[in-house]
Amino acid sequence: MILANFLNKIFKVGGFVLEDANGKKHSIGDVPSTEKPLTVKLLKKKLHFQLLLYPQWYFPLNYELGNIEIKNGSITEVVDLFYRNIEKGNLRGVSHFIDKLFSFWSRLTKVATINRAKKQIQRHYDVNSRRDGNELYKLFLCSNLVYSCGVWKVGDDLEKAQERKIKLVLDKLNIKEGEKICEIGSGWGFGILSAARLTKAECLGITLSQNQLDYARKKAKDLNLDNQVKFELMDWRNLKGKFDAVFSIGAAEHFQMKKNGLKFFKKLDSILREKTGRALIHSIYSSVPNELRTKSRYIQEKIFPGGEIVDLETLISPISKANLELIDAQILRLDYVKTLNAWLSNLRKNKYEIVKKFGANLYRCYEIYLTGSMSSFQPYSDQNVVQLLIAKQKDALPPINFSYH
Repeated sequence: MILANFLNKIFKVGGFVLEDANGKKHSIGDVPSTEKPLTVKLLKKKLHFQLLLYPQWYFPLNYELGNIEIKNGSITEVVDLFYRNIEKGNLRGVSHFIDKLFSFWSRLTKVATINRAKKQIQRHYDVNSRRDGNELYKLFLCSNLVYSCGVWKVGDDLEKAQERKIKLVLDKLNIKEGEKICEIGSGWGFGILSAARLTKAECLGITLSQNQLDYARKKAKDLNLDNQVKFELMDWRNLKGKFDAVFSIGAAEHFQMKKNGLKFFKKLDSILREKTGRALIHSIYSSVPNELRTKSRYIQEKIFPGGEIVDLETLISPISKANLELIDAQILRLDYVKTLNAWLSNLRKNKYEIVKKFGANLYRCYEIYLTGSMSSFQPYSDQNVVQLLIAKQKDALPPINFSYH
């Protein structure tokens, strides 16, 4: 079988059994000696060709559609094997060329203009603009609905790790009572509501998700913080006024920083108070240089339309050009693996409810998205998380030895 020969050239670490659509079994890589080896069963004959031509697209798509079945294991083990055997997640040959073409086309057609950015955000965070979209996230995030990398300490659960992350961000910014602060990409509101509760600052949260906005406003009212915290449906490019501190957690991936990085940091410079203004940007970055990196078609079309992960140089280089100072940087190593593992566990635990409300295809879509994301943050892959502490000038914050954990 041509597909089996192709896969055996790739898989040098670990292995599995491939059962083709004719019922014939093929050993791929080094299959462990066990009565019930990990098996990938193809249910459609067209997959014999599609997976040979463009596996990065056709494998997750057909897993979502139910055309691929995993036996004696889970999709997590299969995807993890793929990442272990593909250097930094990139295939070569025809499929890499197709990815390069798609990446070029995506950058042309999915530019996050102000009008398009709102649609892109609501596609994911509102689950295709469903009014009950929040129910999906309640079934795999923590009870505070924090959708970004937690900061973990031994013994933490997901809830504690997310609370620790928010506390770390606020400690770094050294926010004081009466100051005016803003969160760009405020999600369901936990970060900026925590800031209001812990610091007594005047707070603004902005999001492009209608569901998140409605939820956050109700939460503020329930907590009697609606006089202190305001939430607006707003693009960061439309922000006005002056703030003592700004933070953004897991939103920069939607801003297309390769194209808009300088514009974003110039916006920060314009809204931060002179001399003492400071900001914290918490973002994913890739260790693969931009020129060697391709976009995932599946993630672009099914999960984050217009989303973009850039290399660290691209993320940092516009800061000084925008007349800002980078005063601290912290890389969170492997914290996202733990976070994603917790989300995936919650998703699977609540499979019945998710399938009932949103359908089996969407459940499998999120299962392969979360498991692929988890593999992409493993030591053998390319993605990391960094927190950048930025200020108008070097002495905007006192020297602090942050207790990161």
